[in-house]
Amino acid sequence: MNITTNIGFVLAVSSLVLVVSESVASAACNPPPPECLDTARDTAGYNAGVSMGESLVNQIWNSSAVGQNIDNWDILKQQVDVTIPLLVTSAYKKPVVDQYTDCRIKGLLQGTVCQMNTLDPIPGCQLDGVDWGSISAGVYCGLSVALNGLADVKPWGTPPAGTCGQNFELYCSDVYRYGATYGSNPLSTDVLNFLTTQGIDPADLLQSLYCAPFTVSPFDVVFEDSVAIDCAYTL
Repeated sequence: MNITTNIGFVLAVSSLVLVVSESVASAACNPPPPECLDTARDTAGYNAGVSMGESLVNQIWNSSAVGQNIDNWDILKQQVDVTIPLLVTSAYKKPVVDQYTDCRIKGLLQGTVCQMNTLDPIPGCQLDGVDWGSISAGVYCGLSVALNGLADVKPWGTPPAGTCGQNFELYCSDVYRYGATYGSNPLSTDVLNFLTTQGIDPADLLQSLYCAPFTVSPFDVVFEDSVAIDCAYTL
């Protein structure tokens, strides 16, 4: 995978997607989860998140880097993997995170995968364990650096429909630890072989070097809990 992350592009996408209005009507490919039907506001948040996810994918698809070319699908996936943590970190680094925000993030994840399926000539599995491990590590690292460490961890988002199950937890946790520790926790042979077959450079999975201190004592328990929770394949 020949990819150079375009940070300027990612940040521009992030700022645009975050301001999607809740008045935008969007047909979610999957209905809101039960907790997002508690109030009209929660449902609106979920639907707004779906619109955000669709917009995110469309902007990357139409970018010069991808150019609506299915041969550049790996670039689209990599940009999705990089951008989602930026959006989630922005949403969750507030003093109080309510159910509305949780529902909006759930919608973001689902809308992203749904739109990827819409554009992909062979729809189905869009995010695998490697993708989810990279995304989840990005969220953990982004919040840890922004908040100077996390006191506890709750699931920030369960894998949406359209996520692969085979070897999901193994690949996710391996990539999560490798990326967040900036390579100090090496990848297993199985994962390295998988990355090779996919043409993925392991260096592309490394998170910020500033994250590594938040993976060891006194944050080691929080970090391991985060890996276990975020990589649990529960649909």
